[in-house]
Amino acid sequence: MALERLREGLAFVGLQEEWSLSICLFHAKFGGPCRKLEFLDTRPGKNVASTYDTTILNGWVDEMDRPVYAEAVKIFNADLEKFGVSHESCTACYEEAGLDLTL
Repeated sequence: MALERLREGLAFVGLQEEWSLSICLFHAKFGGPCRKLEFLDTRPGKNVASTYDTTILNGWVDEMDRPVYAEAVKIFNADLEKFGVSHESCTACYEEAGLDLTL
């Protein structure tokens, strides 16, 4: 059911680890100006690292989540291709937002 809802129930799928590209893709798909606020971490929290320490899981993996995440990545990548979105093509969006996110 989760896969079906992901495929058919959502107008947009972005990825947290590809935040800037997700914002740009959203605008390529739906229009509107790119705004700096969209690129900000509005919920930074305390002691946030760029990667999570997963040693506490002792190797445990959520097997039910893997196909859902894989489908989300597939949808995201298909939309990148469909709308011609890449970091290079997003330069105008990044500049419009007053950012320098070039690689």
